Amino acid sequence: MAIIKHRLSDVTGKNPTTDQLVLGELAVNTYDGNIFTKVDVGGVEEIIKFTGTNPVRNVYYVQKDGSDANNVLGNTWSGAFATIERAIQEVNTRDGELTLIDVGPGEYETQGHIDVPDNCLLRTCHRSTIIKPVAGYEERNVLRLGSGCFVEGFVFEGWRLDSLENPTEGFAVSFRPGAIIRRTPYVHKCVVRTTPFWDTIAPPLDRGNSNPLYGRGAGVILADGLVCAASSIYPNIMAWGATPVSHNGIGYCAKNGALINAVNAISLWAHKHFLALSGGHLILSACSTQFGDYTLVASGTRDLVQATEVAEGTLTIQTAAYQAVDAAANTIIDAVITDLVDNGFTSSWAAGDEALCRRDAKNLVQSVEWVLQTAVEKPMLDFQKGLFNLDGTPTITASKEAGAVRAWQFIRDQIKALPGVNAASDAIVDALFVALINTQQNTVKISEPSTITAIGHTWNSIMTGVALTRIPPAKNKTTIEESILELDNGQVIASGQDDQGSALFVGGMKIDADTGELSGPPFDQAVNRIATRAAIARSF
Repeated sequence: MAIIKHRLSDVTGKNPTTDQLVLGELAVNTYDGNIFTKVDVGGVEEIIKFTGTNPVRNVYYVQKDGSDANNVLGNTWSGAFATIERAIQEVNTRDGELTLIDVGPGEYETQGHIDVPDNCLLRTCHRSTIIKPVAGYEERNVLRLGSGCFVEGFVFEGWRLDSLENPTEGFAVSFRPGAIIRRTPYVHKCVVRTTPFWDTIAPPLDRGNSNPLYGRGAGVILADGLVCAASSIYPNIMAWGATPVSHNGIGYCAKNGALINAVNAISLWAHKHFLALSGGHLILSACSTQFGDYTLVASGTRDLVQATEVAEGTLTIQTAAYQAVDAAANTIIDAVITDLVDNGFTSSWAAGDEALCRRDAKNLVQSVEWVLQTAVEKPMLDFQKGLFNLDGTPTITASKEAGAVRAWQFIRDQIKALPGVNAASDAIVDALFVALINTQQNTVKISEPSTITAIGHTWNSIMTGVALTRIPPAKNKTTIEESILELDNGQVIASGQDDQGSALFVGGMKIDADTGELSGPPFDQAVNRIATRAAIARSF
């Protein structure tokens, strides 16, 4: 049997020249996996390269013609997975390593509740990929993000909110349950789309009753502080250009102490475009609301725990004590676990409780170190606040409080027994732990309102409804102020203008485009002061 041998090279990036090949001859780069041949196009010779598909590190691929079989690696387009869920399985094996999932164009069905691991990025070409619900799973959040996640370019279609008053499901993006958010998740150029069921005749609308003949739409982002872990540094989701086109839905919702930062967000057709509940916060920059019902809605408050502070003048820099604690930190953490075991406080521990205890002990020892090093109390105040959820409920259950206090007292005594910790350091350490235990056992709470801050906002076709047959409507039927709701101590701070030229300024001053009238509390106060001065002058 004759053997055909091609020209070969094992040097990466090495390509043959036209002088090295004759017409019809092949060359192979055995390192890169590329094949070359020479062609003659109208008397001009050139080299054609056939590129092999090489695995790309830290990247997984999903496409409609892919496969979720066990033998598929997903690290090339030709060997791509068929579903995002299968790609997520592989990312979960990477222990938080920064990883990209590239998704090819097409429609994908899912049951939602896709829990995206920390530092995972999902990307598709803008609006070329549509994610739809499997029948029966419409009322679910779709992508639930962890720390450092990024989502770009997807369209979410066919999803539905579970409530228009206090929603928990039906959003494209939310927090992953229990996620510790150390780096803010980001949503970029995504769309939620509700397809209108009406044509030339719109259904009767009843905004005061949530438009029952229309049904509920979806939402683009839900940030619920009680879903992510209480120890999250940034219970926050950022967005740029994430667009809810959702008839009778909710554009963005922040609740229970969480925050949404939205830039260039255009919300269309929503029943409530931007909603802050139970001490949630929205910061909106250059955003817009078009059609729909209520634009900015802030409702309710949350209970915020007030950490106990030590008496003024208690703290001084204690360098020797700080160095002693720093050197003994690991020993102290091991010793506190042993003490809890020996005294029967771990008998009811579930899997993972020891790891959580070690984490908290490490944070506490670190906080004491920093206070001794700098004479600044903030680390201990932050530790105290971390003992409570964002709604003020304790993270340490009643059954475990005795064990927690025992651990704190043990750590205190271990620190005080270290060489280099003198009487002055002892007094500081004692004061810090008295404050810590007091916050846990005699908790003081203050009320924090839900807030929306919207700067440079644009109101278009204000409160014209969630369904129209003519766009744009002839004229705004209501004012900017009528579309803003402050309920149950919620607060809205806004500035911008509508499509009729009327303008609203922070503080409540406004300009009416039709009359040219300048009014609102700041203007009224200024006029009253001028009038008062004029009256006094005339009296003299």
